[in-house]
Amino acid sequence: AEVDVASSACAALCNLVLDFSDFKMAVVREGGLPRLVDAAQSMDSTLRLNGIWAAQNFAHKADLASKKALLEALPWDTFRSLLTDSDATVQERALNCLKNLLNGKVDHIRAVAAWAADAGNPGSGLANLLAALMPPLQPSATGNGNPGHAREALFAITNICSGEEEMQQAVMASGVADTFVAHLGSGNSGVREAATWCVLNLAFTGTATPPPPPEGTRTRMPPGGGDRGAAGDAARRASQWCAELTKLGVPTALRRLRNDSCSNVRRNAVTAFDYFQAADGDNVTAME
Repeated sequence: AEVDVASSACAALCNLVLDFSDFKMAVVREGGLPRLVDAAQSMDSTLRLNGIWAAQNFAHKADLASKKALLEALPWDTFRSLLTDSDATVQERALNCLKNLLNGKVDHIRAVAAWAADAGNPGSGLANLLAALMPPLQPSATGNGNPGHAREALFAITNICSGEEEMQQAVMASGVADTFVAHLGSGNSGVREAATWCVLNLAFTGTATPPPPPEGTRTRMPPGGGDRGAAGDAARRASQWCAELTKLGVPTALRRLRNDSCSNVRRNAVTAFDYFQAADGDNVTAME
């Protein structure tokens, strides 16, 4: 009965913290986050699910202060175990929570990377995050009837790719990009779309405004104020990443999507292909 009461309380909290920033801070002030974390570590699968679901909703559109409060209450090792939970639904909610935590300006991504870093090695955070996101992207995972796992992992990576050069470099060094072609060819339209967003953020040349992203994700935008130096940096990075992605066959995969059944996938594929031609035109032929 006590577990049922706690589970019902977490379920109610899920709804209350989703869109109300004032309520998020009230939860922090009243010491609600440690209780939420206790629920996420419960041996009871329903309570564990409701606990991580509440954490996911708490992170949704949260400001940096609220996110930092959640990160302080929820140790990375505890969270990482939820990504490999025996309950597939818990895994997916944890992936969604990570996507929400990473959705924000660069300082949000930095905070999450610091949270995931090994003690005494502050530079390990991005690598640890990407290593934790890799299992849902493997063929053995995406073929098991849980495309939602791959979709959420790819959207989390999309948010990392929206950040600084070192964040994009970490993605390219992690081996994650090696899975893009497979996901661009997925039988699930949500997975295909998420993969196109990863590519869009890496190939962004710093000029044209990208398509509007889905909720919970962030795209790179043209530098404001006519900053030619920033625009030049963006173009240089795009050229580097496009060259590497071209070697992996990404433009060819994008070309196959020009008539995709999903309108968002079609739009993103054409836009990303245009980025490739602008950044690496010598090695990318026109999309017919």
